[in-house]
Amino acid sequence: FLFVGCLVSCDFGAKNILIDEKMSPNGENKIVVFQRDAGATTGFSIQVSVLKSNKNLKNSDKGNIFVIAGNKTDFETGKLFDISWLDEKTLNITLHSDKKVYKQVEKLENISIQYH
Repeated sequence: FLFVGCLVSCDFGAKNILIDEKMSPNGENKIVVFQRDAGATTGFSIQVSVLKSNKNLKNSDKGNIFVIAGNKTDFETGKLFDISWLDEKTLNITLHSDKKVYKQVEKLENISIQYH
């Protein structure tokens, strides 16, 4: 029974590598930037999620606000985008790349995301 449950809820082969984490000004939420490797048939992507500050990134997590083609080095060298909190309810993402964007959410619950 445990094995069947894992087949439904586990994401075999996917691996997330945390790259950056920034707490919101009021400490309630945080943004996590991570590289996702979903296996041999897909390339790397850089993904961004907003999580409650007491939650940790899991390998089963996927970006809930932003996903772009690229890898950890692309992000760390500033080639993809910059991200910052403007206040506790507003994020700013400034794109520096023409790489394919797979997901670009403008609002998540009470948080607005601006893209430039």
